[in-house]
Amino acid sequence: MRTVIACLLLIVLQPLATAGDDQAKTDKLAALQSTWKVKALELDGKPSDLPEISFWWVIKGDKVFYGGQELAKLTVDAATKPPCIDLAFRNPDRVYEAIYSVEADTLKICVNRATEAVKERPSSFSTQGKPEWRLLVFSKDKDRKADDIQGLGGFVGLVIQAPNESKEILVTSTLKGSPADKAGLKKDDVLVKVGDLEATDLQGTVKAIRNAKPGSELSLRIKRAGKEKDVTVKVGVVPFFLLD
Repeated sequence: MRTVIACLLLIVLQPLATAGDDQAKTDKLAALQSTWKVKALELDGKPSDLPEISFWWVIKGDKVFYGGQELAKLTVDAATKPPCIDLAFRNPDRVYEAIYSVEADTLKICVNRATEAVKERPSSFSTQGKPEWRLLVFSKDKDRKADDIQGLGGFVGLVIQAPNESKEILVTSTLKGSPADKAGLKKDDVLVKVGDLEATDLQGTVKAIRNAKPGSELSLRIKRAGKEKDVTVKVGVVPFFLLD
């Protein structure tokens, strides 16, 4: 009889404990639910210059969206101080260990960018003396929608050069799966025009490509095997590379 009672107690009490844990996790995630714009990046105790493009994270439930696509899945440990969070990124798959804090409209996430071998979860929001740690500081942007790509950096995925001071702009490679790759651009293609701009110098060509807006179509004229042809590239969103 005692054994039966003990088993019954386990059956009843276990769901109650799980429900409490789930509620704690929900409460912790609730503070993260919003759209967050990256305002600052710290490396080894010093502010790092951000690129001349913007980055927004949209956190919905246990997922992070960037540029309208799922970027990572969140796992929160509600019992720690400061709260622990794991960021499971996709393409390629890797898991970053981190801590976070939310104060008013500011979110701070301190991440250990090392994802292999022996990992060390950050214990504070200082990156001094920790070259693998990154501190991301976000501000809340309540007016931005999850699928809004306006203001994000454009991405084509071309690697180009002007060999031997030549005026020709040569495609040396395309990033796998990038808009340029999908549009059929190939190694050794020569860029003739970017939109209406003649591709005659490297810096000007790079700038013209970088100015392309996500979601727009970029017209490129190329020369391949001595023949010119026009290629249309659907501009994507620059990958989130601040933890690379």
